[in-house]
Amino acid sequence: MTSKQTRVGMGFDAHRYLSTQNGSTNTVILCGIEVPSTYDIEANSDGDVGLHAIIDALLGSVDAGDIGMHFAPGDTQWKGARSSMFLKHALAIVHEKGDELINIDITIIAEKRYISSYRELCVKNSASYYLLASDALV
Repeated sequence: MTSKQTRVGMGFDAHRYLSTQNGSTNTVILCGIEVPSTYDIEANSDGDVGLHAIIDALLGSVDAGDIGMHFAPGDTQWKGARSSMFLKHALAIVHEKGDELINIDITIIAEKRYISSYRELCVKNSASYYLLASDALV
């Protein structure tokens, strides 16, 4: 009889802030949610630091590398790509390896304090990607 192992992955992501060209109508993506922002994030894809960290944690938990190994940062085919697509890929790898997602905890460290009012929306949106109850994400 084989017992399931508990696997843990740790993900981290950081992107540089840039001056926005869009003024007050600018948004950045955080856990799949458009959040109003007075700056842009330098990235090849949508620059979603929340999902990127989760993707790295998922891939790391099953010894499948990191997001850059699957979606090279300089590859133009990923220009502007939604990170939810990368997340689906990472979840498929986790499931192919016979594992499942139980819980996720992420910490977002930002230069500007503005995201607390979006926390619950980010949690609910993230949970929908994983088919988890919101209380499985903290």
